[in-house]
Amino acid sequence: MAADSLHRRNTPPGLKRCRNVPAIAAFLAVIVLTAFAGGMVASSLAGAIQWPAGAKELEQKRDYQALLDYSRKWISGEITNPQAWYFLGVAHYKLGQFPNAVDAFRESVRLQPDDARAWYNLGVASDDLSQFSNAVTAYKEAIRLIPRYTSAWYNLGIAYSNLKQYPAAMDAFQEAKRLNPEDPFVWRVMGTLYNLLDRPADASEAFREAVRLKPDDEKGWYGLGIAYAKLGQYAKAIEAYQRSIRLKPDDASTWYNLGVAYGKLTQHADAVKAYREALRFKPDDAATWSTLGLAYSTLGQHANAVDAYLQAVRVKPEDSTTWYNLGVSYDDLGKFRSAVDAYRRAISLRAAYTSAWYNLGIAYSKLGLHDNAVGAYREAIRQAPEDPTTWYNVGNSYDKLGHYASAVSAYREAIRLKPDLPFAWTNLGAAYVKLGEPSKAADACREAIRLKPDDARAWFHLGAANAKMGRRDDALIAYNKLKKLDVALANEYFEKVVFLGDTPPASTVGQAHEGEVTIPQSRGTGRIGPNGSER
Repeated sequence: MAADSLHRRNTPPGLKRCRNVPAIAAFLAVIVLTAFAGGMVASSLAGAIQWPAGAKELEQKRDYQALLDYSRKWISGEITNPQAWYFLGVAHYKLGQFPNAVDAFRESVRLQPDDARAWYNLGVASDDLSQFSNAVTAYKEAIRLIPRYTSAWYNLGIAYSNLKQYPAAMDAFQEAKRLNPEDPFVWRVMGTLYNLLDRPADASEAFREAVRLKPDDEKGWYGLGIAYAKLGQYAKAIEAYQRSIRLKPDDASTWYNLGVAYGKLTQHADAVKAYREALRFKPDDAATWSTLGLAYSTLGQHANAVDAYLQAVRVKPEDSTTWYNLGVSYDDLGKFRSAVDAYRRAISLRAAYTSAWYNLGIAYSKLGLHDNAVGAYREAIRQAPEDPTTWYNVGNSYDKLGHYASAVSAYREAIRLKPDLPFAWTNLGAAYVKLGEPSKAADACREAIRLKPDDARAWFHLGAANAKMGRRDDALIAYNKLKKLDVALANEYFEKVVFLGDTPPASTVGQAHEGEVTIPQSRGTGRIGPNGSER
């Protein structure tokens, strides 16, 4: 009989890396091309002794090209010998010739259909060709012949997982565990599947058992870190990732996920170190560069954030989110023209990117390009008409253009959507003053003051409206209030309103209050892991 021809692969499947949340790396079958199970079948006693012994010797020497040639000669003399076809399959497999291996193993089981191990190896070769349905059929046949065939149960679970038939996969893994509860690989692959099914509590239990049985299994510790992260137990996730890194310090995925866990605990400086370590081992990983940019941005290191985002879009120029985040960091640096370019690139990749349109409007406004700002805001409103902040900002741009009626309409819509927005009431009052409607202006400013009693600009415009209506006493009350809130604004008020005895022309009235224009924060690249796993 031949010795086991192919051995279990070093690692069973595992979630490789998580990338707001990321694809899951395919499960890999445990490959154990096992010895021929049947008895010697040959046309003569001499041949039965000679051919198998020679094949076994070549297999033990790992001279697979010689084994291939030998098996072909054997078949030429005994074409119906299942052992000959079996060894031919082993040789093809070891030489990476998987289609030929499948053909050879299939002929072996045709000639001897009760050979469980030949069925098993047919499944293994089918796995390597991603013919997972065929692999399932072969493993099930092996199990029918040998019900306690643990490796076949294990690989059956792998094949079902690759077919995304997860309940069937879990049933197969459970049976493998029942047959061999001390196998750490079975526990680990169960943990992987539990993570995939978003059952992190079960996953953590399985991975803990895996690393208890095999403490030096870096993938087990890595999977445990993923499970803890999914449970929100980031300190434990960090410990697990660090154990994995001690065992395999050059794994970029683990460094990345360690960085994510640090970030969840607001330890952003440590996160930066972890991401940079991940990039040392995988320097062209766009997702890691992008997430590093987010960490730098959180630390207020906007120039470093820009550098990281530029690396990310160098590697993956089609990533609209990274272009958007690059624009945010340019905004933070006051580089509004560069921000405009970044937002426009994001929009070219994703036309319905509402936040990018919104931020583009802000950048145009900062550049004094208010016509362009209005256009960007209007597109954001078309996509998300219920956002009061966008209505408020487009109102500000209309005001800067002197389109006061349009500004009034925009502010009123912002107020309809969010009645407790004090700055919208203030700017509405200012626009009414400029339109020569002091009574409406006074009403708007009083509402702003009710919502925010210390809003100096609301007091400014209320006083201007009262002066316009000839209510000198009320105008002086506003002046006295302003002196307590904002001396500089009170002096401006005195010169333009009190001293002149009336409201000044619209061009000299205090500008609409820009207050609290919020640039949306960078969205959605903080994933549990990069490049095709949990992230």
